[in-house]
Parts: sequence; structure tokens; C-alpha cells
Amino acid sequence: MSGGVDSAVAAALLVEQGHEVIGVTFRIGSGAGIEARGCCSAQQASDAVECAAALGIKHFVHHAEEDFRRHVVEPFARAYAAGLTPNPCIDCNRHVRFPTLLRLADSLGAPLIATGHYARVERRSATARYCLARAVDDAKDQSYVLWSLDQASLARLRLPVGGLLKSEAREIARQRGLIVADKPESQDICFVPHGDYRQMLIDTEADVGGPGPIVNTSGAVLGRHQGTYRYTVGQRRGLGVSAGRPLYVLAVDPKSCTVVVGGIEELLSNQVRAEQVVFSGATPEEFSSPTAVRAQMSAHGHRVEAEAVCRDAGLVVQYGAPTRTTAPGQSVVCYDGDTGRQVLCGGVVVRR
Repeated sequence: MSGGVDSAVAAALLVEQGHEVIGVTFRIGSGAGIEARGCCSAQQASDAVECAAALGIKHFVHHAEEDFRRHVVEPFARAYAAGLTPNPCIDCNRHVRFPTLLRLADSLGAPLIATGHYARVERRSATARYCLARAVDDAKDQSYVLWSLDQASLARLRLPVGGLLKSEAREIARQRGLIVADKPESQDICFVPHGDYRQMLIDTEADVGGPGPIVNTSGAVLGRHQGTYRYTVGQRRGLGVSAGRPLYVLAVDPKSCTVVVGGIEELLSNQVRAEQVVFSGATPEEFSSPTAVRAQMSAHGHRVEAEAVCRDAGLVVQYGAPTRTTAPGQSVVCYDGDTGRQVLCGGVVVRR
């Protein structure tokens, strides 16, 4: 229970279905920066405690500070310093949230775990494997950030709000008198004070490198920057250079302290390669030859028709036309090619 409306409603629905429910809230750090905001702050924990009391369920706080620092915060800082664009929510789900929930469930003798994510768990008919499916509320769908869950995790996972619209979840909370019914959603990275990840990298003493040139694809110097960590692939604003047309970051090279920029047409790509691949509804054998999928490259991005194939221990996603693909460090998630509803597999992009 994060202290938000979705997890509170998930708990309420499970109670009404007759389950014995135990709420748990993670604490991920200490100090003004982390505690002041995000899904695991002191205020959020207090709200979760009050919701649990209103529902008449047991609740406890689990301290996950060390795991969160080691598996999320430090890799986030290293990735940016290396010129990548990480997604810390995916790393948290993969290495902290769900492994910890499963361990806690085992220690308590609980057969199932549940969260307030907007997604659903289904069995894919073609393989009988568990898979994530998109939520009823397409605008709130979170299946993209859950792609890394394996079969053992999916078999024990329940997602009670996946079949609701967000407005319906809020109404359920109001009807049950939960204090979080109209609570605003948190949009920022939970451990980044004031939403400024650049300052966070400096504060954590990450190796952010020094100043260097901003160049175009021909190598002509257009300007200077104060550190490659300030730039991500696809970025348009705040470049500090002009060329009579909109410029975008095409590449970031921390080793040479170089930022490469160009026009939107130079940002397009036909293909991405992903590694750390997890197969959900599909098996690796299904991708031994090119398979039609709908690929999504950001949490709120569109699903694009593509073909995916396993190659050299990774996954290559090929688009039918040049597409504005995601930055290395982000994830590509492949949904079934027929409906685009069920997650077949996903991975971390290493190259465009």
C-alpha cells in the first residue's frame, strides 16, 4: 500500500472478496530529499496506515532502503553517467518491489500478492503461460512497467484495479470513506528531489564527467555543454545551440564528453536491440523467426506495428518504417500482434 488511491482500492476490493488482507508499505530512504515526495514517503506511509485502519486490515512498514539504494538509485546514477536513459520504476519492480513482496508473502504464509497497478494478469491461450494484459483504462495502463515479471510472480499476482477506470476507483474510495479518494497522483521519480535528476546525480557524487562539445553528425562544433549527464537521446529543449531548425539529441558519448545533435529525421530508426529479455506470454522459441508484434517504447507511448526476433542472446525489434524509437536504457515491450493487449516479452534497449 503506497498511500495512494489505487492500492487502497485494491485492498478494499480484496477484503470485500473475502480475502484476508495484510497491507505493507515500503520505506526506501531517509532524509529530506527522498522523504519529501514520492510513493514511499513518510506522509504516504501515514495515509496507508489510515486506509488500512479504515478497512480493518493488518498493516506494517517494511524498510527497503538498502535494496532500493543498491538496485535502483545507484544503477540510475551509473546509467545516466554512462549516457543512458534508465527507467527506475522498471528496475524497482524487477529488483525490489515484487521480489520483496514475494519474500514477505512467503514469510507470512500468504499464497498471493497484490498491487494497485493498472494492468491485468491472464493466461495466453496459445501457450497457457501467464501474461500481463492491458488495463480497461487504456490511459492509465501500467503493463509496460511490469514487463519484467516472470511466470512464478505472475502466477501469484492479483491486480484488482486493472478492470476499472480511474474515475471508478476514486468513486469506490469515496463510497468507502477512504481519505485518499481525491488525492493527486505523483508524476515524478520518487527519489529525485524537486524532479531534478541532474542535481540528484551531483548530490550522489556520480561520475558525471566534465564539459565538452555539442556537434552535428558531420562533426561540426555548434556549442559547448557542461556535462553529458544533462542530456538524453531525443531531448529538444535546453540544448543551448541553434541551427535555424529544431535540434534533438541524437547520441551522448561520456567517454569523449560529446553530445551529438541533429534534425528530427536523424532521430528516426528502423530497429532497436534489447537485452535482459523476459518472456511473459510468449516463449523464446516463438521468436526464433521474425514474429509480428506491437511494440511500445515508453510508459505512455503508442504501440507500433513491428517484427521481433531473438538474435545473439537478445531481441531485435524491426519497424516497417522509420520510427522515433526509444533511448538506450529505456525498455521496449512487445504486445501480441493481433490485438496489442497481451505482453509477450520485453527488454532493455542497448542500441538503436
